[in-house]
Amino acid sequence: MFRGVLSARLLLVGTLLALLLAKAWLAWRLPLFGDEAFYWLESRHLDWGYSDVPGLTPWLIALGGAGFPEHALAVRWPTLLLGSLLPLLVFAWARRFAGDGDARAAAVLSMLLPPSAGLGVLALPDVGLTVAALWLAISLAHALDSGRWRDWLLFGAALALGLLAHYRFALLAGGALGFLLLMPRGRALWREPRFLAALALGALGLLPTLAFNLGHDFAGLRFQFVERHPWSFHAEGLVEPLVQLAVATPALGLLLVAAVWRAFRARADRSAPYDVLAGCAGGLLLLHLVLALFADVERVRFHWTLPAMLLALPLVPGVLRDWREARGRLALPRRVVALAAVPLAACGTLLLFGALAVATLPAGDGGSAPQRQQPDNLRGWHEIDGWAATLARGERERVLIADHFMGAAQIDFALHDPRPVFALDHPLNHKHGRQVQLGVMGRDEAALAASGWREGLLFVEETSRREIDRVPAALALCERFGSVRHLDERVLFGGRWRWHAYAVTPARPGRRATPCELPAQADWSTPLPPSRIAAGALDLAGWAAQDFVGVRAVEVLLDGVPRASARYGVAFPGVQGQWPMSADPNHPQVGFHARLVLGEADRGERVLALRVTGGDGRQRVLGQRVLRVE
Repeated sequence: MFRGVLSARLLLVGTLLALLLAKAWLAWRLPLFGDEAFYWLESRHLDWGYSDVPGLTPWLIALGGAGFPEHALAVRWPTLLLGSLLPLLVFAWARRFAGDGDARAAAVLSMLLPPSAGLGVLALPDVGLTVAALWLAISLAHALDSGRWRDWLLFGAALALGLLAHYRFALLAGGALGFLLLMPRGRALWREPRFLAALALGALGLLPTLAFNLGHDFAGLRFQFVERHPWSFHAEGLVEPLVQLAVATPALGLLLVAAVWRAFRARADRSAPYDVLAGCAGGLLLLHLVLALFADVERVRFHWTLPAMLLALPLVPGVLRDWREARGRLALPRRVVALAAVPLAACGTLLLFGALAVATLPAGDGGSAPQRQQPDNLRGWHEIDGWAATLARGERERVLIADHFMGAAQIDFALHDPRPVFALDHPLNHKHGRQVQLGVMGRDEAALAASGWREGLLFVEETSRREIDRVPAALALCERFGSVRHLDERVLFGGRWRWHAYAVTPARPGRRATPCELPAQADWSTPLPPSRIAAGALDLAGWAAQDFVGVRAVEVLLDGVPRASARYGVAFPGVQGQWPMSADPNHPQVGFHARLVLGEADRGERVLALRVTGGDGRQRVLGQRVLRVE
C-alpha cells in the first residue's frame, strides 16, 4: 500500500514538474501573443484599470518586468507561476470530497485537460480569473463548515482577486448566485453577517475598475457588456455544447457533465460541499450556454467555462470508476467513455503543446505555399518584429507609427526604443476595445498630431482587413498624410500575412499626399484556377492595378520561377465597379490573360502566383495558390 501511495505521489509531482518545464520553455521561446503585447504596453502606463481589462494582468506584467530585461519570459513568469498553482488548488478542492487518492487523480486530470494544461504559458487574464474561481470555491466551502472570520475573509479576498482579473468573472459570480438563491445553505447566507462582510471586502476589487470607468465614460463596461455583443439570438450558439465537449476532449467532457449532475443530485448531502460545486460549476455552465445564443461570435469563447470544468474535477475519478464497472442500460458506451477519457485528454494536451511548439518555429516567407497562421496572433511576430526593428534603426529621426493597436504594441516591445509607437484609428482597435485605451496612454492618432512630428515611419498590416476593404484603406493613407513613400514589404505564410513600411509626413489640409506610393493589387478572376489539374495548357485570367502609376507587366510564376508573361490591358471594368475610388490610370483595361503550359516535370504540388511590376518599377508577388498537377 505504501508503495502504491508513493507511486501516486511521484506521478503527481512528476507530471507537475514536467508540465512546468514544458510551459516555461514555451514561455521563453514563444513571441508575445497579440493581446499579451498590449497588456505589456498597458503595464508601462500603470493605472487603476484599463478599457479592455481590469488592472491585475498589466500589474503582474509590470511586476515581472521589474529588474529584468524586456523578454517574453519576463512578461510571463508571474502568470506562469500563478497558473502552476492550479493542480494544487484542484487537489485542495478535491480533498473536500474524497481521500488523497482521488484528490491526486483529480489534480493529474487537471494537467491533462487541454485548456487547463496550457494556462500560464501566456500572460492572459484567464490565469488570474481561474485561480480566483478555485480559491473562491475552496474558501466558501471552508467558511460554510467553520464559520470562522478567517475563512470568510479569504472568500472575500478571492472575490476581489477575480473582479480584478477580468470583467468575465461576472459569469462565475452569476453561477455562484445560483448557489446563493437555490441551495438552502446559500439562501441562509443572506442572514450571515460574516458573509455580508466578505462580500463587502470582495467588492473592494471593483473599486479600481469603477474608478477608471467613471473617469472615461464607462468605456470598459460599455465595451464588455454592450458594444462587444450583438445581444440578439443567433443559431450558432446552439452548437456550443459540442464545442465545449471538444475543448475538454469528448470523453472527459462527458465525465465532467456527469460529475456536475452527480453533485446536483447529492446537493443535500452535508458530508462534502456538493451544493457549492453544483451551484458554481453548474450555474456557470448553464449561464454560458444561454449567453452563447446571444453573445459575440467573432472572438473565441471556448475557454470561458474552464473554471466550471476544474470545479467539477473532484468527482470525475469516482464517476470514472463507476462507468468502468457499469452494468445494465448504457453500460457499453459508459465503459468506452471511461476507457477513452484519459488517453484522449492526454492526446489533446500533447496536440496543444505541439501547436504551441510549432509557433516557435520560423514562419514561411512569401515564396512558400499559402498556409494558415497558427496559432492566430502568435506565430510570425519574431519575423515582423525583426523586420520592423531593422527599418526603425535606420530611421532614428522618424516618429514610429503602426496602423493598429496590436502592431503598435508588438513593435514597441521588440524595439526597446525610447520612441513611442503611435497607432492609427483602425477597426481592430474598436473591435477589441482598445481605442479609448490608446488615447488614455497618449498613443492614438490625436496624440500623434499633437506631438508636432515632422517625419514618420509607418507600419501597415495589409491583411488585417478584408480583401474588399484593402484598396480603400490604402487610398485613405493619401488623405491622412502629406506624403507616402513605400519603403518595404514583409510577407509571411505564403502571402496570408503582409506588412508594408512607408515613410510618411504630416497631412496638409485640403491636399492629397504627394507623392502617394501604394503597392500594386492583383488577383485571379473567377472561376479560379482549379486546385487539381492535368498536365497541359492552362488558360489563366485576372486583374492587376496600381493606383496613380498603373501596371507595367504581369508574369505567372510556378514555384517562384517565371513561366509565362501575361497579356495585360484587357478590359476588366469590374475592378473599378468594386472600388470606384481606385486611381489606376489604366482603368478599365486592368485585366490580363495568360497561358501556362505544364509538362511532365511539373507533376506534383506546385505554388502558382503572379508577379506584378508596377509603373514605378516595384514588384509584388500576389495570388499564391497551391496546384496539384496530376
